[in-house]
Amino acid sequence: MASDAPVTVLDVVDGDLRGGYALDGVARAPSATRRGRVRAKSAGRGNGSDDGAFDAIARSRVEDVDAYECVVRAMTYGDLGWERGSEGMVVACEASGTSNRTRERTARMFFEEFNVGGLAFLDKAVCAMYACGRASGVAIDVGEQGVECACVVEGATAHSTTRRNDDAGGRAMDRALVQAVRKKQGIALDLTTASDIRRKLGKCAATREEYEALARGCATVECEQETFAMPDGSALKLTNELYECGEAVMPIVDDVCECVQKCSSELRRFVLDSVFVHGVASKVSGLDARLFHELTSSLPPSLTPTMVNIPEYMPETTWSHAPWTGAAMAAKTIFASNQYISKSDYTDNGPPIAHRGR
Repeated sequence: MASDAPVTVLDVVDGDLRGGYALDGVARAPSATRRGRVRAKSAGRGNGSDDGAFDAIARSRVEDVDAYECVVRAMTYGDLGWERGSEGMVVACEASGTSNRTRERTARMFFEEFNVGGLAFLDKAVCAMYACGRASGVAIDVGEQGVECACVVEGATAHSTTRRNDDAGGRAMDRALVQAVRKKQGIALDLTTASDIRRKLGKCAATREEYEALARGCATVECEQETFAMPDGSALKLTNELYECGEAVMPIVDDVCECVQKCSSELRRFVLDSVFVHGVASKVSGLDARLFHELTSSLPPSLTPTMVNIPEYMPETTWSHAPWTGAAMAAKTIFASNQYISKSDYTDNGPPIAHRGR
């Protein structure tokens, strides 16, 4: 390695940047989070006014590299304590299907604006599978702004198998919960309160039939009542409304099936042996079991999926930052075996070197 500084791992999640140091391949959590929204002036845009802001990061992707630079600078030199001249190495997690132009501009940013000694790009789905101890499988990332699924085979993602659904995810769950509570109880929840309810009490019915029975208020289907303390101190009692959360994720079943069917016939069984659900909005009670049921019903009998979880030895919150943790664990191997872009590589070849091994 060209520097004794620890490797910095950066990952974009929904509209945020997460960062931290990879220390000797030890599983850990990111230590800093920055909102990926910047003011026009700070990104060198507009007429010098601070009015107005836009997203440098959205839907777990870098939307504007110039604005992203501002977010990275604030995190690395501010939150992580980088010192100029000792920036060290960087691992940048990126979404499957990131454009060549974005990757080249990102490489230029790190080498020319931050003077890093080395840079590695890692696919988020691959890193997520690493976090649960697998090199192959189906990674399903349930974020606030959408759900993305991809098939990973021996540490590589086939871009043609990646699918994203922006009509599912945490925000879709919150909207569904708001509508259900308004319809049943006449109470208008704001989205912030709905999000708190979903995180604490969100549920998923075991089958579509059970959900429909719950929605009808069928007396033969057991539905436990939950109580949520509202911001004004009142108690909100909830029953079948909570199951709207899980149902808002179900549109991804077709996407997952399509991902798998895009794999060659000999690989479909292979990737389905490890279906891993993770992400900041993935902790809805019963979601894994429901996805298993729906996938089993939708796929041929020869393609029964196996759901996998985070191993017990991993940090408790790994499900919410699996790509970052997987990247941090892989960093030691990547830089020790020269599987990265060095400063001299970049100097000799320019931004197109970012596509090496892609």
